[in-house]
Amino acid sequence: MSMDAIARIEKLRGRKLSAEEAARLRETGNMLNLHAEDAVWDILAALEYQRVFYQELPDKIAGASMEILRGISVAAEKEAAAAQAKLADSVVE
Repeated sequence: MSMDAIARIEKLRGRKLSAEEAARLRETGNMLNLHAEDAVWDILAALEYQRVFYQELPDKIAGASMEILRGISVAAEKEAAAAQAKLADSVVE
């Protein structure tokens, strides 16, 4: 894999490739018998971006879901407290 290909992939990812990621891409390039100047590296870069994006997506969804549930829980507690206070007031009357 050429340094240009590595730089393009890192730019797309917004960070340096880990040793594991670089090794996986080099292995893929070797299996496909790619040369440093092959345009297929650009396709591999896009596919790598998508692979990482979808690999991280479940964790992002889980985090967002937990935040939503926390918000619902807080709102439910407030509503329950308000209902209890209203009930206590009506019993006192």
